[in-house]
Amino acid sequence: MLTVNDINWFQFFTSLLNTKQAAELSGISPKMLVIWRCKGIGPSFTCIQGRVYYYKKDLYAWLQQRACFTRYMML
Repeated sequence: MLTVNDINWFQFFTSLLNTKQAAELSGISPKMLVIWRCKGIGPSFTCIQGRVYYYKKDLYAWLQQRACFTRYMML
């Protein structure tokens, strides 16, 4: 079980992105992230004190799952 002392707080907070930052990183508009969040189909997120945050690793994983390759890219 993790304790408060086991967590690297700097690394934890620098891995969080707000909606605007997540949109810039992913190339998806902030408005679309909000819509997807409401529908439950976007990347996973967390709420801390009523604010929405995305973990970088979760956002990257979500983007990788949705990657599509054209035949040209596979040659």
